[in-house]
Amino acid sequence: MKKSCFFSVLQLLCVIILIHVPTETSGSTVFTDPPSFQAATSFAIIVDSTTFVKSGNLLLQYRQAIENDGLPTSMIMSNWTHPQQIRDIVRKLRQQAVNTLEGFVLVGQIPIIMLRDAQHLTSAFRMNQDNRAFIESSVPTDRYYDDLKLKCKFIQQDNKNPKLFYYQLEPDSPVQLHRNLYSARIPLPNSRTPYKTLNQYLTKIVKIKNSPPEPLDNIVVMTGFNYLSEAHSALIDEITTLRTSLGFDKNFHSRIAPMSFAMTANPKKRLLNYLSHKSTDMLLLHSHGNAECQYLLEPTNRGIIVDENSAAISALETRSPKIDDGTLCVNEIRYYPINSEFVILDVCYNGAFHEPGFVAADYLFSPGEVITVMANSVNVRQDIGIIKNLGALSYGARIGHWHQLENYLETHLFGDPTYHFVNASNRASKISPPFERYQKAPVNLSVFKNIFRSSGDPYLRASALCALHKYKSSNFEAYRKQALRDPANIVRLHAWLLYAQDNPPDFARRLPDGLDDNYELIRRYAASWMGEIGNNSFVQHLAVAATTDPSERVVFNALISLKLIGTHEAQTALVWVLKKVEDYDNGKFVQQVKSYLTTMTRWLPNAVLPPMTQGTSREKIENIRLFRANRHQVALP
Repeated sequence: MKKSCFFSVLQLLCVIILIHVPTETSGSTVFTDPPSFQAATSFAIIVDSTTFVKSGNLLLQYRQAIENDGLPTSMIMSNWTHPQQIRDIVRKLRQQAVNTLEGFVLVGQIPIIMLRDAQHLTSAFRMNQDNRAFIESSVPTDRYYDDLKLKCKFIQQDNKNPKLFYYQLEPDSPVQLHRNLYSARIPLPNSRTPYKTLNQYLTKIVKIKNSPPEPLDNIVVMTGFNYLSEAHSALIDEITTLRTSLGFDKNFHSRIAPMSFAMTANPKKRLLNYLSHKSTDMLLLHSHGNAECQYLLEPTNRGIIVDENSAAISALETRSPKIDDGTLCVNEIRYYPINSEFVILDVCYNGAFHEPGFVAADYLFSPGEVITVMANSVNVRQDIGIIKNLGALSYGARIGHWHQLENYLETHLFGDPTYHFVNASNRASKISPPFERYQKAPVNLSVFKNIFRSSGDPYLRASALCALHKYKSSNFEAYRKQALRDPANIVRLHAWLLYAQDNPPDFARRLPDGLDDNYELIRRYAASWMGEIGNNSFVQHLAVAATTDPSERVVFNALISLKLIGTHEAQTALVWVLKKVEDYDNGKFVQQVKSYLTTMTRWLPNAVLPPMTQGTSREKIENIRLFRANRHQVALP
């Protein structure tokens, strides 16, 4: 009996045992159909039994389309009763010598991990777990499944939604994420006919995956109100860097459409018009939002936008949807033909997959050609450089391989993670970028050294530098020094990120050079790092940046860092800034600087430090929590 026929019987009867895989956690029998051929790595489709009964034939076609693309794929099905079952299977497949698992997709009703005591693994999520409900103060995440090094302890199952399982991160767990697997979810749609909608999506991806891959040559970048401090130089530099790292500067047919909320009275209509074009390959959206909405314009019933250095939650992140010309909501997206194959939602809570309906799912299941969506399950920091590894997509990297390097608890893929665009370089290679995604060096390090020294493609040089760092090249420091002088923004960005990660003795001394770099994102990082380190030697550099930098976002970060340093010298610098700057924005800048001075001179010494040092245990803990998002150096002995 052929495999497809065999599974058709299983789809109807759901009782035929193919291979019984025992798990450490008691539960339903697990049915596994292995790949039809062998290779170095493999993929897995993990689905619940009900979804397989309803959509099994299309899932088998999806599996075949992946295998046709050269990636062996397992089909794994069960009536999943506990997350540990899935983690045991992922671990087992990862340990295979042949067909080692490289990634997987969770289809249908798969248990959702709600992780606690792990806020340091998110980019921005900070919440008091003691006085908030579990469902609010836990982070929905699939890192439990795709980062097998994390140590997590089961707490309880949600009494209202049995698909939610609360875990806490163990104290001896790794404190950083380093995934060697990629993952994605194809959730059950929130509609009257969920399996019909799911089958329409599966039919679409089977058709597209069985067609020749498309080039990545047409991108829409949209920025909403109050994002990145509305710094136009941030958007300009992002477009410039994307163009070079994706190789668009060598292809006159390629195009990036930069859009800002300020460019039109109706940014929503203009954005949807672009996304309906058949030629659009990728959308990168920066905006504020929540699980149900994206705010392109400031809402008429003004909410509070809190910067990511605050532990508070924005009112916009909890507001119920109100449709207008500047708000894009789930009940609009799901009916609109969006033809961008890949969508990146750099937005808070758009990927809250523990909710019945959320924005990312509506993009995924909308009419059109959306294959994969990246979104965040909670709020997300703005200054994390979402574009730093996107260059890999121009060289045929699977979207999952790109996302594997996005090591935050909240970022997730929805849809098919194996999708990839055509390799624009037209060069066959034994290894493909991102080079640093492999667990062990796939080739001799001399290959990466040659790429770094001689490649004319900036992203390949950047990825080779990261590989030399990860696989511990003996003379890496020499390559980093060369990379810090590279003419390409993307190479210097990675050099600075690796420099900060290692934090050698000379890093703080060289940091003012980063604040003087011509790439706006590097200057943003440098300004933030100065506040994290807290040296008084940075005060003058930050004050100058706050009064002269052309990017409002760099100014924003510089002022925050002066506030965090908080010394007498930092206070003097802020007073100098007030005298130096003209009132050009109806007093907003002046008000911001004055509020930081009040924080340093009144709030910290009078309201925070006394109870933190002399109060009751409860008062000490409450005030220490403030430092999760605002690490005021002057307050720390």
